[in-house]
Parts: sequence; structure tokens; C-alpha cells
Amino acid sequence: MKIFELLQNPIIKTIGVILVIYFALFANKETPQSLGNRLSPENLKKNFSEVSEQSKFIITNVKAANEYSKLKNTAIISTEDIENGPSEIKVACGDEVEISYGIYTKEGKQIIFFEAKKLIIGSKTIPIIEKNIIGMNSGGIRNINIPQDFLTEEPDLSKILASEKTDLRYQVTVLNVKKSATKINCN
Repeated sequence: MKIFELLQNPIIKTIGVILVIYFALFANKETPQSLGNRLSPENLKKNFSEVSEQSKFIITNVKAANEYSKLKNTAIISTEDIENGPSEIKVACGDEVEISYGIYTKEGKQIIFFEAKKLIIGSKTIPIIEKNIIGMNSGGIRNINIPQDFLTEEPDLSKILASEKTDLRYQVTVLNVKKSATKINCN
């Protein structure tokens, strides 16, 4: 019982902590696995150097991968106005538009056709259409040409491109434009 009482003494506790720190950090510095050797200024400098070099390597590879991913999708969407439309009202970001559109293969085969669909430009409901009809007049018709090797995150378009194995053409008619005061970022 006296040993436990002795260990409760603050002076004995302090001496014990000092001894543990001494043996951990300063004794056996020659042994490569000792804590004292691992925490020596030389090894700390070496370890920080290695970490710095590895970080630079990783950052360089991440930058290279980002650049490669930008270059990989070199397929460019083009647009062609078929009819400008009689109205002076132009489609802008945030507007609610009613459109009809069809998706066709390069050879002209109709894949899908929608009579009337409402979209808010910038809502990313159908990003390919939303981005490419900004500036169209109400009543206008525009073709949006999508190359077969175009990479997209739109699951429906991606599925059609994979199954048809050909360039696609969206033909979009703007039926109505309802102007909105709501500010939406269309970038």
C-alpha cells in the first residue's frame, strides 16, 4: 500500500515523467528504431524533405491529370440556326422557356421527339440544350450538333451516344419565352 501512496506524490510523478522522456528521446540514439533517433533534428529535417518532395510529385501529377482530362474531351458542340424566329424576345439565363425538340442521328433517324417541354435556363435539367439556346429568339429553330466522341455527364445523352455510335443532332424550337427577374448563374 505504501508504494501506491508513494506514486501519488507529485515529486515522484514529475521525476518519473522526466525519466520516461529522457529514455525515450535521449538514450539509445544509435538504435535506428528508437524514438530519440527518429526525433533527432537530422531525421526530422530528412523526413520533412521527403514529405515535401512527395507532395510536389503528387501536386504535379494532379495538375497533369487535370490538363489531360481537359484535352481528352476535344469534341466540340456546334450550333446552326435554321430559323431566327419572328419574336424579338431572346432566351436568357433564368428565363422559363417552352421548347419542342427532337434528337436525330447524323443520318437523320429520329430517336426521340418532345412536343412541348418547359425548362428554366440554368437549372441544368437538360444542360446541353440550356447552354446552347441562350440568345435564340422565341419561335426560332436551332440545331445543336454533338460529335459521337463527346464526353458528357448527362446520363441520357451518354446512353444515346453509346447506343447509336454516331454523331447526334438536337433540333430545338423555342415555342415561348417567359422572362424572369431571378438571377441564375449559367456558367
